[in-house]
Amino acid sequence: DRERRMGRPLSPLCDRDTVSRPDSQIGFIGFIVRPAFQALVNSFYVQAPLENLEVTFQFWTEESRKTRKKGSKDRANLGSNASEVPPRRSFSSMFSDGSGRSSRKPNM
Repeated sequence: DRERRMGRPLSPLCDRDTVSRPDSQIGFIGFIVRPAFQALVNSFYVQAPLENLEVTFQFWTEESRKTRKKGSKDRANLGSNASEVPPRRSFSSMFSDGSGRSSRKPNM
């Protein structure tokens, strides 16, 4: 918004009027987040975070489908209502014993 007011070219993925928020999230998860977590699988316990990531990915995939179905782009208002945001797991629930620390020893 500030770039637009200043008459500057808009940064990639930052134009509320043309960028699909669901599609941006899908791309970010698919190309950045998921590969980073998958690279950690052999060293750290990341199964629960990966499962949570899949829930989030499915949420944004469904939002993208809804947006396309309506025939309009997301205007950056998705997710503004807490009921629209996918559920998150607590940090301690990401570990098998619920303690907040890994019970799995890393491969060394």
